[in-house]
Parts: sequence; structure tokens; C-alpha cells
Amino acid sequence: MKFLISIPCQLIVVILIAMSVSSVVAEPLQPLAAALSISNSAGQETAIVEPPIAAGFDYRPILVALSVALGTFFLWHANRYYRSEAAIKLAKRSGARVSTSDGLTGVMRYLFSDVTINCAEKNVSAKALYNLQQIHNLTSLNLAHCGLSEKSLKTLVHCRFLKEIDLSGNGFSRDTLLRFRSKTTATMHHNSAI
Repeated sequence: MKFLISIPCQLIVVILIAMSVSSVVAEPLQPLAAALSISNSAGQETAIVEPPIAAGFDYRPILVALSVALGTFFLWHANRYYRSEAAIKLAKRSGARVSTSDGLTGVMRYLFSDVTINCAEKNVSAKALYNLQQIHNLTSLNLAHCGLSEKSLKTLVHCRFLKEIDLSGNGFSRDTLLRFRSKTTATMHHNSAI
């Protein structure tokens, strides 16, 4: 749900950047645009056209910059959505149970739901573990008794929305669990004495 709060903030930043870029770019390009718009035929004198003194503000550079910025914003989220859904499909193929508290799927899951993945006692591939960091709003992850390696544990640090992780029965040493705990804010469940 933190993501929904950040969308308006991201849009405000995009709009401010677009307005700043358009104001910086528009003024230096006015002489160039004027020079390119005057056509000089051979043997004819060129009339210099002065803009009206009370000319209105030109919104075109702002609209162009804003549309480019918003297009980039939406394409970036479309790419993140695609990667998130691909990672969820890969986790399901590995035998994981993927659920949300409200049962939403697709774009609605990307926007509104916290995702829970249960891989307990499954043989999860290294690729599926690596791709878990792509899942948007992944908040709870159960990897109990999955035979995880220390290397695969390091990839889970990049799950940025993770609130809870269960690592019980994977045989990690105390030092490994302490290093992992220092790199994540998620509540960790395990059966080792730390």
C-alpha cells in the first residue's frame, strides 16, 4: 500500500521536472525557431515579422515535456508490472503459493495488494529466488525447509517491501543469519539461536 502513496509524489516530481526542462529549453530555442520559420526565396526581400507585444504565453514546450515525462513514467511502471508478473509466474511454477489478502490479481494486485509467497518445503530454483526481488509489494515470504544456500539468501536482501521472512530449517549459521538481519528490515523467523 506504500506504493499507492508514492504514485502522487512521483507524478508531482515528473511534472516539476517537465516544467523545469521546458522552461530551460524553450527560451534558447526561440531564435532558432524564428530563423527556421522564415523562408527566403531568391530575389525577394525578407520581411521581419515581429511578434505581437501582448503575445500570450506559449504552453507547447511545457506540454511536450510533460507528455514525454508522463509517457516515461507510465512505461517505467508498465515494465515493472511485467517483470513482477513474470516473477510471480516463475514462483508458481516452482510450486510456491502466491496470495494476497484481498484476492486481487494482475494490475489491481500491482497497485493495491500486499503479496504473500509460501515456498515452504519446496525445491525453489536459484532463478526463481533471484526473481523474487522483482515482485512488487512482496511483503511476506516463507522459505522454511527449502534447502537455501547462503548465496541465494543474499539475493533476498533486495526485496524492498519485505516485512516478514521465514528461514526455518535451512541450516544457516548464526553469522549468516546475523549478516542477513543487518541488511534487511523484515522480521525474520528461524530456528537458530541468535
